[in-house]
Amino acid sequence: MAHSTQKGNVLFYILIAVALFAALSYAVGRNERGSYTGSQEQLKVKANQIIRYGADIKRAVDQIRSNGYSENDISFDDPALTGYENPNCTENGCKVFKVQGGGAVYQEPNESWLDGTNTSETLYGEYYFTTTAVNGVGSGFVGYTGQNTPQGNDDTNDEDLVMTLAYVDTDLCRAINDVLEINQPAEGLPRDSGQPFKVDGSVKFVGEFVETNVIDSTETSAAQQFGKFAACIRDNNSGYNFFYQVLVAR
Repeated sequence: MAHSTQKGNVLFYILIAVALFAALSYAVGRNERGSYTGSQEQLKVKANQIIRYGADIKRAVDQIRSNGYSENDISFDDPALTGYENPNCTENGCKVFKVQGGGAVYQEPNESWLDGTNTSETLYGEYYFTTTAVNGVGSGFVGYTGQNTPQGNDDTNDEDLVMTLAYVDTDLCRAINDVLEINQPAEGLPRDSGQPFKVDGSVKFVGEFVETNVIDSTETSAAQQFGKFAACIRDNNSGYNFFYQVLVAR
């Protein structure tokens, strides 16, 4: 009888050991899978934050225009920014960051979104509101021929009002395009053919649509970025990445 009881105890302990081993294996495996998934999920969360903020600013601009103000009246003046005093805007109703106007709140970009090797650059760590023509958006450009050469005339009549964020981290830039369902070239990010806007911050929007450059692409994958109101692409000259959101298409 005692011998039988000992055998039962041994079997019981073996079953407990097997159960503990299985639980430990599951926990380790789950942790390993979660670390990868968590990294991707964090990028997606950050990407959505940037995209949503761009959409919020566009809604604020739309609100101002729906209240009877012209695109030239729009003001991005805010205590956190400098150089955006628009002489055409003499009341709060045309100000993006006023409750009586667009009702938006200026939020500084999170540093974890950016490539920290560019901290000394003028536009690092701030959103930039400027004018540039976005290929395929508005009236300025109508398509591509041959090796994706844009057609049309670039002038002040087709400059769009855009919000940009320069020096975006490369992995985050790709995540932004993934969320926006923009197909990306195998070699990395969609590339702009040249400096798409004045990175020295010299063309802040203050009511005038200044002719600058064009956000377009030299890649054979240019059609993937063509006509997009928001995207994250790389400047072919400097190698930095930037997110843009069209606020007013012209």
